[in-house]
Amino acid sequence: MNYLNRLSAKNAFGALPGAPTKKNNVINIICGVLLIILLIILIVCLTTNNDNFGNESEPHMILFFNENCGFSKKMDKLLREHDSSGNMLFGNKIKRVNINSKMANEVGVTGTPTFYCTHTKKKSVGYKPLEKIHEELTGNKDKKGDEHEHKNGNGNKHGRLAIAGRASCPYCLKAYEYCEKNGINFEKIDSNSDKANELMKMLGARGVPLIVLLDDADKVIEHAVGYDEKFLQKHK
Repeated sequence: MNYLNRLSAKNAFGALPGAPTKKNNVINIICGVLLIILLIILIVCLTTNNDNFGNESEPHMILFFNENCGFSKKMDKLLREHDSSGNMLFGNKIKRVNINSKMANEVGVTGTPTFYCTHTKKKSVGYKPLEKIHEELTGNKDKKGDEHEHKNGNGNKHGRLAIAGRASCPYCLKAYEYCEKNGINFEKIDSNSDKANELMKMLGARGVPLIVLLDDADKVIEHAVGYDEKFLQKHK
């Protein structure tokens, strides 16, 4: 009799009171899946290295440096004069990365020091005034500077290639090696020499390697700062 009463008391879905229904099973499965997804998202958030540093409204700055590079040391000193911690530039936190890191290869660093903006994907190579670095990283480069570079970079292949660098600079060594492997004649200039200092002062260059194309009178036809294979190949 009790069994008959229970049969008559079936709910609208045809299940006995207290027994799990198909609808309940589906809801439980969905809830379980959502819970698993939330747990995965939580784990990913906790384990992912957060590279969002600095003010979100400003470009993020990464500084690639070389401990043995004199210009990297000068840049560090300049940053500390700008901010006592040496870790801030125009309201942005600076992330320092060694040139031997995987990130340096991915970004395509060609010399030190190099600032890289993760928002604009622009680079500023060499030691130079902080205002100039900020302009190059944010894309607000001086138009006069562009015109000057265009006039100097006339694509004239007639000239003598010279590279100002130092033995402790890995990118200088790469430039030397590239020229030697590809049969490119070049003059090696020590970065501490008077000639190198004169070239850097004249061109406003603050980094090595400094690659220059010189005419017969030792006047600069075209130049590039940092390891630049395209520039070297163009003047082969």
